[in-house]
Amino acid sequence: MKKALISTIEPRQHFDGSKGLRVAQVENESDIFPVAEDMYWLDCDDNVIADLWYFDTDKQVILAVPQNTQKLTQPATNGLASV
Repeated sequence: MKKALISTIEPRQHFDGSKGLRVAQVENESDIFPVAEDMYWLDCDDNVIADLWYFDTDKQVILAVPQNTQKLTQPATNGLASV
C-alpha cells in the first residue's frame, strides 16, 4: 500500500472546474515520515504520482488531474501577412 502526502496549503483548480489539494509526494507505507500540520498522509493506489494526481476534497478521493484533450487549431490564412 502506498501513501500520498496531501498539502492543505496548495489548492488545485483545473480547466474542467474540478478542484482539490495537491498530492505533493507518494511513498511506500513503510517509508512515510512525520510532516507539518498543513500536510497529512492518505492511503492511495500504487499508480498515483505526485503532481499528476490531486485530492478531491468534495468527493474525498484521490483522482488523476484531468487532461485537456481539445486540440488547438490555428485560423486558416491565405499565406499573406497582414499589414
